[in-house]
Amino acid sequence: MGNRRFDRPTSRDSAVAEPLDANRLHSEAMLGIPDFTPEQWAWLKDQTRHLEEDYVPTRSLFPGI
Repeated sequence: MGNRRFDRPTSRDSAVAEPLDANRLHSEAMLGIPDFTPEQWAWLKDQTRHLEEDYVPTRSLFPGI
């Protein structure tokens, strides 16, 4: 029971998180993320519309409402 083996990352692992750098601009960090075309956005919204049909938030984002 006390002999647990944990998987350790190896140099072959491709998914490696980049460390945060407070001096790096947010817009610079976003450069590698592709933009969606209007057609891609329309397709994505159409594919996920059924997920929002009966959505009811559990609480308001605005106090008193």
